[in-house]
Amino acid sequence: MKIMNQKDLLNIIAARLKSARQEANLTQSEIAEMLGLQQTSFSQIETGRVLLRVDHLAKLAKILNKPADYFLGYPAVTDDKDIANIISIARQVKPEHRGLMVNVLKAFLQMSDSMSDGGQESES
Repeated sequence: MKIMNQKDLLNIIAARLKSARQEANLTQSEIAEMLGLQQTSFSQIETGRVLLRVDHLAKLAKILNKPADYFLGYPAVTDDKDIANIISIARQVKPEHRGLMVNVLKAFLQMSDSMSDGGQESES
């Protein structure tokens, strides 16, 4: 894996940040306010002139519903919008309820498999 220089990293962060912000239909001013920054400061980050602070990266990941490594140039977990939506919803589930969510998804999968088999139970 090629190690990026700082200029390349700044450009990747800037491009992905702008894309995610626009996808979320948020303005630079709105994001800046959420981060406690001036709009001009955020603009410098989004244009690749200033490096993004780690604490701002963490906040942006949550605000824009993207994993932090997305902004650093790593490939998205998936480009499948349905899977991305499921992951987004799963991240919102309280930790104490995640086991239940997994069981519901497993039950759904079994029901779905059963329906695709014409209602026939598979023999093990």
